[in-house]
Parts: sequence; C-alpha cells; structure tokens
Amino acid sequence: MKEPITFENSVLKGTVFGERITAMFLGGPVEAVLAPWEEIRKLGFEPRDRTYGSLQDGTPALAFNRWDPEQHRDWWFVTTESLEDILGQKLRTTDDLANWMIGNRVLVLGGMFPVDGTVTAILGVTEHEATFRCGGRRLRLKDTEMRDLVDKGTAETPRGRLVIS
Repeated sequence: MKEPITFENSVLKGTVFGERITAMFLGGPVEAVLAPWEEIRKLGFEPRDRTYGSLQDGTPALAFNRWDPEQHRDWWFVTTESLEDILGQKLRTTDDLANWMIGNRVLVLGGMFPVDGTVTAILGVTEHEATFRCGGRRLRLKDTEMRDLVDKGTAETPRGRLVIS
C-alpha cells in the first residue's frame, strides 16, 4: 500500500509516496521503497543513477540508491518502469542507442581485452553497430547488444559479458 514516506537526513530530503519492500539488487535482498519514477525523481535522482535488478517475484526493476555516511547504510528506491519510460523517449535507432551510451560506465567480464571505463565518445555509427571510446580502448557494439544494455543492464557478446552501470 502506498504511503507518504518522509526523508530528512544528510543525503535525502523530501517525501515520496511508495511502498516499503524487499528487492533483489547487487546479488542479494535490499530494503527499498517501491515508487513511480516521478516520486523517486523528487529526491534528486537522475536516470543515469540507476542500477538493474528485480523485485522478489522476479519482475525486472530499476533501482536508485544513496549512501548515508551518518547512518552507514544505503537508501534504495525501486521502480518497475523501464529505462525508456523514465527517459521519456524510445531508443529506436542505432544513433539513439549510441547517444544513450555516452557517460555510461561499461565493464566487459571475460575475454582477452577487458574493458572497464566510461564511454566518452562515439567514434562511428553504422546502421547496425557503433564504435565508442571507452576506458582508453575502442569498443564496438551491435545495436542488439546496446538494446540489451538498455533493457537489462547486461549483454552477451563475443568479447564477453558486458555490464553497464
């Protein structure tokens, strides 16, 4: 049941209407507030602050969190809205997906040439792939791989598993 939840601490100030739940993020359960993006946004979060996970029942979800150094805990806020919903736009073309990648941190797990860095530039875009500057390296992604990163936060590629944060 949605209720007003007020935060008055060193990192969060404001009231959101939501429901206290347990969600699965970062490999385990976390206490969180389930709320629409418009409520979470009131606390100063941006779409790029998100991480991917799920509700206890497996429903995909986006989470936003802030570390509270005074209370030594994370404050978690969760929405089941998609990234495209909270961005307010559909990422349809390879150009749209490539532009969305700028500023995101990408980690490639496995493979011969691991990448761990922020996407800082688009080096080229074709109809079905884009090449980026990421962590001092070139990173080429197919449009299907970028779509998986938008939708799930992860993508399987020939270079290894990509994770975005």
